[in-house]
Amino acid sequence: MGRTFGVGEYKTREGRDAVVLEVNPEPQEANDALIGRIKERHGWSVFWWHIDGREYRSRESENDLVPPPREWWLNVYEKETPLAFRTREQADVFASEERIECIRVREVIE
Repeated sequence: MGRTFGVGEYKTREGRDAVVLEVNPEPQEANDALIGRIKERHGWSVFWWHIDGREYRSRESENDLVPPPREWWLNVYEKETPLAFRTREQADVFASEERIECIRVREVIE
């Protein structure tokens, strides 16, 4: 996966809601760095993950956490390199009069 996860709300690879409640700075086992819950049909189950959101190191699992997609905004110019910003507001503030368009870019995670 390449990312690390912190406290917050996520989805599992299968699409279920998941919440990381605590990040364990000194895990006793490799997969108890993140402590949280996964929404099941009849409520929430306690769950543990590696710091990268994976249930197992050796293979993918339906319970792996999926990070939210990153998003940014590009100011596009005819004769200049596009410039990226975290928000539309930032892109608008820093746009020059030569801007052709402002494009929203959203990461695709599979």
